Amino acid sequence: MPPTEDRRVRRTRNELHRALIELLTEKGYDRVSVRDILDRADVGRSTFYHHFRDKDDLLVVSCTEYVQRAVEERARGRQTPWGPVRTVFDLCEQHPRLYEALAGRRSDAVLVRATTHMVHEVLAGHLREQCDAGEAECDPAVRFLAWGIVGLFGPVAAGELTAAQAFATFEAAARPWRLSDPGPVRPGGPAAVPLTPTAAPSPIRESGSSRPAGPRSAAAPGSPAAAPPAAPGS
Repeated sequence: MPPTEDRRVRRTRNELHRALIELLTEKGYDRVSVRDILDRADVGRSTFYHHFRDKDDLLVVSCTEYVQRAVEERARGRQTPWGPVRTVFDLCEQHPRLYEALAGRRSDAVLVRATTHMVHEVLAGHLREQCDAGEAECDPAVRFLAWGIVGLFGPVAAGELTAAQAFATFEAAARPWRLSDPGPVRPGGPAAVPLTPTAAPSPIRESGSSRPAGPRSAAAPGSPAAAPPAAPGS
């Protein structure tokens, strides 16, 4: 694709993404139509459907692209094992209204699933770079961790936890999962996975307090679902 056309495509996708996020925070996701998005972004219907199947596809794809870019930018010069996780918590803290809409207490199932899928994609890509294993081996653990991360978005967006506290809670839950090959599998035993549980983590406590920094139960699977882009005007 020629550079000029490539820039045009990126600009169109960015405008559609921004329009969706603005409308989502203004009136709620279920009340936003594709026509609303087209009018706000000043984009034609055929152009929209050239890039996305529907507004759900726009939400998942564009938000995932946004967070992946944010992760890449913040990772420059400082590589940490769970850097992408800290980045998404930072974004949640910086744009609470958006993340409250995506994964807060009143978010519907579509938004929660879309947000979880976004976090899953970002986390899976990060872990595949560190683990010498295939997608099928990584996926169960990545899904577990993704739901736990999204389960903490609500408290962070509501101001009940800081990004640092949410990240400390996640690290405590993720500590028993090591990013390495667990070794040979016993004959007849389950398939080996790159993230292997070892021992239960100790609670994370705030400095000078015996109170846990965040509810460890919030990081359990089954709790609500990435979240994405910067809020309008940021």
